[in-house]
Amino acid sequence: MVLGTDGRISRYLYGVDFPARDLRLAVVEASQGKVGTTLDRVILRCFKYDPASRKYHVYVMGVLRYGAGFFATGLAVLLGALWWREIKKKEKAA
Repeated sequence: MVLGTDGRISRYLYGVDFPARDLRLAVVEASQGKVGTTLDRVILRCFKYDPASRKYHVYVMGVLRYGAGFFATGLAVLLGALWWREIKKKEKAA
């Protein structure tokens, strides 16, 4: 059992041999992001616990959200750089 910050049971991990990833994600989830790295919190957004299989599985919507965010940020940086280069080119010509 993994307990949350308020003392309630946050997650059951069944058996005596479970993957380290599942334990790590359960602890980060129980601590509400206070324990673990930023990468652990990002991974937790991309994985959800499935009680039927008793494991964490890839959560497609979480992956798509982060992918879309990275794509939008990359596109904004690229367009900003191209726009900046165009301004500099016009200043040189003038």
